[in-house]
Amino acid sequence: MKSFKDFTENDQDTFVAPGGAAAEAKKALKFRDEHGDEVKAGTRVGWVRANQLAKGKKISFDTVKRMHSFFSRHSKNKAISPEHKDTPWRDNGYVSWLLWGGDAGAKWAKETIEKHKLEEDK
Repeated sequence: MKSFKDFTENDQDTFVAPGGAAAEAKKALKFRDEHGDEVKAGTRVGWVRANQLAKGKKISFDTVKRMHSFFSRHSKNKAISPEHKDTPWRDNGYVSWLLWGGDAGAKWAKETIEKHKLEEDK
């Protein structure tokens, strides 16, 4: 398992999300590329976040906190609803969850915040 320092880059408060979060974001971006206007999910911020994650860009600690806040509010939407099991790109909650990094992003954001707090307490 990677250590906390493995996810940081030059700046103590800048992080790179794990590959699993990037893969989830790429899934949402692929839905949009393949299904165009059928994909109604996500805000402009959500699509920006997906592009950041998919490209492995640096993310500030403030953004990690916003990610964690998003996941805390939207965990009920993370599963594909039965009515969209054959067309998951039409499930707004599911696509939005993916945009922010999916389960991997949720886990990483939570762990990053917890580890950052521990580092501050030292």
